[in-house]
Amino acid sequence: MLAKLCAMLKSNNTAFEYSGLGALKNLCITAANKSKLLVEDVVAAPEQSMMSSQAAVQYLAASTLRSLCIEQAPTAVQQLLAERAGVLERLIHLGGAEEEHVKYEALRAIVNIVRYG
Repeated sequence: MLAKLCAMLKSNNTAFEYSGLGALKNLCITAANKSKLLVEDVVAAPEQSMMSSQAAVQYLAASTLRSLCIEQAPTAVQQLLAERAGVLERLIHLGGAEEEHVKYEALRAIVNIVRYG
């Protein structure tokens, strides 16, 4: 199932990408799922979605990454950043976005990375 969700995020269809991110974010609600998502390296998919030109997709990608970091062991968050150096750089870039909702969600994600990492 995760492979199909990640494939949706790689499509050129914004609606598929947005729907896939929404499903992935819903999977981040429980702690048991978060651990599995980090192990399965699902982080690559939202990371790519943060590069989208669509503000709604950027927002949901940052929100999904934020949700993944909430209440995680510090080692899991540190490993996430070590393996995906571009995640933090892209979140910092989105923190300067013109769209307020994208900017604030990216900054919230950074705060959670600092808090739980």
